[in-house]
Amino acid sequence: MKYKLIKKYPGLPDDWEVGMKIGLGDNRMYHTPCSGKYNDIIVTHPQKWPKYWKPVIELNYPIGTKFKKTYDGKIYTLETINSSDEVIITNNPSTNWMEHFSIEEVNRFFLNRIWIEHKPLFVTNDEVEIYQEDSFWYVINDMFINYSNSANDKFTPHTSFSTKEKAEEYILWNKPSYSLNDLKEVIEKVKLQKMEECKNQNYEKASNLRDVERDLEEILKMLKENE
Repeated sequence: MKYKLIKKYPGLPDDWEVGMKIGLGDNRMYHTPCSGKYNDIIVTHPQKWPKYWKPVIELNYPIGTKFKKTYDGKIYTLETINSSDEVIITNNPSTNWMEHFSIEEVNRFFLNRIWIEHKPLFVTNDEVEIYQEDSFWYVINDMFINYSNSANDKFTPHTSFSTKEKAEEYILWNKPSYSLNDLKEVIEKVKLQKMEECKNQNYEKASNLRDVERDLEEILKMLKENE
């Protein structure tokens, strides 16, 4: 355990100051300064001197951890620890809003699941992070598309996507045993979808579909030549 100096006493080096911390050294028997800026001497049994040394409670979650408060559903961040050993949390970096909690309170909130760590359950094949209760699409046997409206930690699909379109594109390239007629039908569907995107002025998506169409036609041409 680490300790923080709360009051100086005779015998301490001149450069030691209130607020500095000591921790167990490599031999695990004596406490020495945690920072190299202080004169390195040993302290024995600081727990016997509560008038001068206060135990340091360690934060169980690293600064930067995102979490959700169960009573409001909002996402917050453990932003920093101030000079008073208070944890500062924020919910939007662009505002000046913040709250202060003791390290003991923060650890207790996580332990009692009043605060729940907000981290992705998995990342989809199109590189989108999926969190608890997010919706997603997944593919079975490279052929069948399924939809889940609430992700949970009990099911992690092998092949998943953030949108139905991405799942369909995956099947387009991976479904086994396409016939030439199947391929022609897919090309026509891609053309129709491309025209629809142009009509909706979604030119970036139309351009991507144009590339898919061109690649499919090249594949169809090669298959015909090898018949």
